Amino acid sequence: MQQNCMRDDPDQGEKRVQRKKNACHGPDHGSSRMEHRPLTDLPAALLQAGYEPAPYREVYEAARSARIPAQRGRNGRWSFVLDDIPQIADRLRLLSSHAA
Repeated sequence: MQQNCMRDDPDQGEKRVQRKKNACHGPDHGSSRMEHRPLTDLPAALLQAGYEPAPYREVYEAARSARIPAQRGRNGRWSFVLDDIPQIADRLRLLSSHAA
């Protein structure tokens, strides 16, 4: 039986609907940091988190070869989770600007 993630519950408000949508993606995906982001956002997210820049092509190849935690959706597009930024930076051997 397939769960309907988009089911509206007008009595519970928008937060409840958002939790239901996120529940389909596994445990702990209710927080905003666990939200899947497009892989194209990863270089900017790394930079914003204080790591040296990584070219998108390098990030994409690392995702394809399973060197970094990334997921390929049903639509064929790659995504990542913001909480994985430190692990991704480590696997890409990126230096933190805070390490200076």
